[in-house]
Amino acid sequence: MYADSAFGIYPPPYDETTMTGGIDQSACINAPYYFAFTFRIPETIDVPNPPVTAQVISIQVDSFVNAPVGLALACNPPSCLFTPEDILGCAAIYGTATSDNLPGEYELTLAGTIETNILTLSFEQLFAVLGTDNYELTLEAENSGSCFVSVQEPFNDHMSIETAPNPFMGRTNITITSDVNETLQFHVVNLLGELIHTETIQVNDGENVIEFDGSHLANGIYQFTFSNGETALSQKVVLQK
Repeated sequence: MYADSAFGIYPPPYDETTMTGGIDQSACINAPYYFAFTFRIPETIDVPNPPVTAQVISIQVDSFVNAPVGLALACNPPSCLFTPEDILGCAAIYGTATSDNLPGEYELTLAGTIETNILTLSFEQLFAVLGTDNYELTLEAENSGSCFVSVQEPFNDHMSIETAPNPFMGRTNITITSDVNETLQFHVVNLLGELIHTETIQVNDGENVIEFDGSHLANGIYQFTFSNGETALSQKVVLQK
């Protein structure tokens, strides 16, 4: 959806004038969390002082500075190194914020560099050029009812999933707890929307455990989706070998 967008990071930081952008999902202490960003990688950028058009060689994403303890950066590709040939790149802040954190607003500084044929710019310099601010993440108290939790989601009020371990190193177990019998399509896609795996599974009343072998896949973020053709239940997982 961002392929034809202008150079930038999507969603952008929150804009008080337009009331758009920003991280729209709060995290909870001691609860799994996930939020993805998309990078639109340009072939050239306009550099001020002196004004000149520079050719982009690569963009390196390093970290989220000031993130709550327990939350980390993950990218697709795992190196967090993007080139214009990629057109789009994906990064996410994910993990479980520990009880070492206090609830509140956390200002996240996205650290990294953009290498061009003329000079190397830091993300701080880039944000100044783009006129954008840092991101803010709201961290809420444990078991808060208004925060986003990524491990379990309702599926027609009859089904839930939990994947463990997540992140996983090669193999992981998907536990589907259901109070109905149903045939589902299981799809695995990467953050670029490419279909990696598909199969038909039979879910029975009770607890169903499916082992997924991702040992042949590259490190990165993937989405598991279970669908009956009308509605779907999905979950983001991280592969780190």
